[in-house]
Amino acid sequence: VTEDSFRLYGKITSIDTAWSEDYQNITVTIAVAGKESQPIQCYRLKGEGAKDLAVGDDITVEGVLKNYKGTYEFDAGCVLIGHGEHPDQKALLKAAFALGEGVSMDYPSVMTGVITEIPTAWSEDYQNITVNFQVEDKVVMAYRLKGEGAKDLAVGDFITVTGVLKNYKGTIEFDAG
Repeated sequence: VTEDSFRLYGKITSIDTAWSEDYQNITVTIAVAGKESQPIQCYRLKGEGAKDLAVGDDITVEGVLKNYKGTYEFDAGCVLIGHGEHPDQKALLKAAFALGEGVSMDYPSVMTGVITEIPTAWSEDYQNITVNFQVEDKVVMAYRLKGEGAKDLAVGDFITVTGVLKNYKGTIEFDAG
């Protein structure tokens, strides 16, 4: 169980428990872009508009993450923040910068920021680039970043990165991939 609330943005892949008029909640599963193989359940999701959610909807959810019998999920009490992306990165940054050396988070994360440096230029051979980007008041590395448009990234560009965060010798980074 995480100490703080997190926000994640994803596409609803299933409605696991239909809307309950009695409890005013619904359980859905979302896939975060780039991490579709690691879906996250939003257990007993509440909030304005939750009643009308459908498979295929893009939503932002906030709540406490936990590992329930091997499934990563937002615990009961999670809230639908809205359709579309609504980042709040404070809790995620706090958790990332609290990781011990060599430790990775167990679930995918999403961060948005501005590129401040390009430590390793685009590699045609490996089809990746390494960038440092400013997120709130911290700098995070995107190590061996891939994806559409990665080849053309430049200092000052606004980017969103999805992946697994880790502490590599004191550097907080999205791991290769």
